[in-house]
Amino acid sequence: MRAEEADLGVAFDGDADRAVFVDAAGHVCDGDHTKYLLAADLLDRGLLQPKVVIGTVMSNLGLERALRGIGVQLLRTPVGDRSVIAEMKRTGARVGGEQSGHIIFPDLGLGDGIYTALRVCEAVARTGKSLAELAAPVVKCPQLLFNIAVTNGYDWHSNHRLVQALAEWEERLGDTGRILIRPSGTEPLLRIMVEAQDADTARAAADALAALVP
Repeated sequence: MRAEEADLGVAFDGDADRAVFVDAAGHVCDGDHTKYLLAADLLDRGLLQPKVVIGTVMSNLGLERALRGIGVQLLRTPVGDRSVIAEMKRTGARVGGEQSGHIIFPDLGLGDGIYTALRVCEAVARTGKSLAELAAPVVKCPQLLFNIAVTNGYDWHSNHRLVQALAEWEERLGDTGRILIRPSGTEPLLRIMVEAQDADTARAAADALAALVP
């Protein structure tokens, strides 16, 4: 980006179904930024019906707040493109995808990184605004994710101390943060994700909850 003095950069994963962008200042714009700017572009053209965007439980609280600011609702699904696609079909949503940059388009029925890149470039060209300007409303909350090794079949709901601590931290955070505890679908791991207004609070909550997992 710096060598070419480029306005926008894009990186694809191995099979090019995911796209993550970099603006002219070198800031990364992930799938949450992409969902927002695509939804805002459709909304500006009167094409966002219904006014919903489909994300996953990992979508940052900053995306939810930015969408709410333009009158659009974020609906969350379990992690995985299949869940996103199913919810898009159920709701008729025009934009959906994962934080990883896997964006789903109803006209394709799947995610394609090159198509995503073209749609983002189209929005930049149409509006005359930079990628940074279009993505700016999504102010990310600090997000921490802990992966904790557990025994096969571990049920965290039976850990009463953890359940109680979760309730206490959720009350403390209120609408300024978010906590998600879920088992991995592929490994004997318990995933604890915490979002908060500041990194210190997110770290304190994540450390406190992780310490209660045997």
